[in-house]
Amino acid sequence: MLGRFIERMATSAPLSLWRVVTKRDVLGFYYHVVSDEPLPHIRHLYPYKSARMFENDLKYLVANFNPITYGQLVEHHNRGQRLKPRSAILTFDDGLAECYSVARPLLLRYGIPCTFFITIDYIGNRKMGTDHKASLCVDAVASLEDSVLSDVVESVSDHFDTELSSRLDLIRWTVSVAARDHSAVDYLCQLLDIDVPGYLAKRRPYMSADEILGLVRDGFTIGAHSLGHQEFGSMSDVEVERDIVGSCKAIAPLSGTPQVPFAFPFSADGVSRDMLQELRRRHACVGMFFDTKGIHRDREFMVNRMCADRPEGSAPGRSNLARRMARAYLGDLVARLSHK
Repeated sequence: MLGRFIERMATSAPLSLWRVVTKRDVLGFYYHVVSDEPLPHIRHLYPYKSARMFENDLKYLVANFNPITYGQLVEHHNRGQRLKPRSAILTFDDGLAECYSVARPLLLRYGIPCTFFITIDYIGNRKMGTDHKASLCVDAVASLEDSVLSDVVESVSDHFDTELSSRLDLIRWTVSVAARDHSAVDYLCQLLDIDVPGYLAKRRPYMSADEILGLVRDGFTIGAHSLGHQEFGSMSDVEVERDIVGSCKAIAPLSGTPQVPFAFPFSADGVSRDMLQELRRRHACVGMFFDTKGIHRDREFMVNRMCADRPEGSAPGRSNLARRMARAYLGDLVARLSHK
């Protein structure tokens, strides 16, 4: 009860007050997808905004902020180039097809720069992300007949030595392993007869190399988002370096720039900042890093961003970004107070 009261107070406070309490040179926002369609490979992972909601966000940013390019951010970081007050950087993660077909035309219409972080394995629909496969599995489980469902639940329970007894149990289990257990998701795809290569060929959920090059021609920045969208916190330093450097080198020919920014899948939790600093020193191809911790301060080469996907609080003609920012400011304040 007290937590909800504090959140209501935070979201009702003017953002000008938050900016005085917590000063930041630039605010970062990230999306994954914008679509008016129910996307089977996404819809069981997180809610996302419609094209109209995204357009409302862009109108809000133009009216209240100064959207900047990644290049301007680098100049600020490396050479002390001053940014305009209320600077903001907009980004998309993963490289989903709607970045080109839906987000791109709206960004161009409002003249807003954007950085698109691409997962290498997804380019040209060569492979599907484990979490996206898991969403297809949940979609299939939701429509299983009861007689078939019981066999699937029993098979999964026996194979993974877990206790599942219902459709809801199976769905929750599938979501829980979506990001961390590739073999479990592949097993469930096989059990449910999900044709992943067929889905990739027909639905084409990710951008092609030509579409990525089109974004570059339009003036957008292209960054790396790992080789295969793994969680980095469980990797060794050697594995982290191999993935970051490999994905940045893979993006460089598409981006047309020798130095490529990198956004961590999920988060950079558990990754040594000293190691990242040394990695950047030794590998000129690696640009600035981007994480998902709202407005929390990090090392000078790490830019945190707020997730802007969720549509809650949006209304006809009104963006919910002010609400998302208030929550981010509150989260940062609570974190700082808890460490005192």
